[in-house]
Amino acid sequence: MIKLRSADPALFLVPAVMAMRLPLMFAELALPADKRSETTGAVTEKLIAAQVGAWAGFSAYLTRAAWLPYDLMSGRSVSTTFSDAQDRAANAALYPSMRQVKKNYRRLTRRSRS
Repeated sequence: MIKLRSADPALFLVPAVMAMRLPLMFAELALPADKRSETTGAVTEKLIAAQVGAWAGFSAYLTRAAWLPYDLMSGRSVSTTFSDAQDRAANAALYPSMRQVKKNYRRLTRRSRS
């Protein structure tokens, strides 16, 4: 189950990750295409995070749609229910990207220290 969290703290790390990753990608320009591990990893992890995020957002909407009758019978308004569904879907969709940014930040800062 995905916990409701704000994605803002991790998304503030995006410029730092980009700044640390660009010199590595520029250094890989001299290598053949099959040896560019940082560039290949950057592209594939973004595609995977986008796909997982899309499915997670869809799943959150589907879950809230299944619970809609119960929410309405318990006295919640339609606008509150839909607002909650949008919040859950947005957080679920951003969570894979947020996790990947944190992982990249830890990896790149650990690499630059050594």
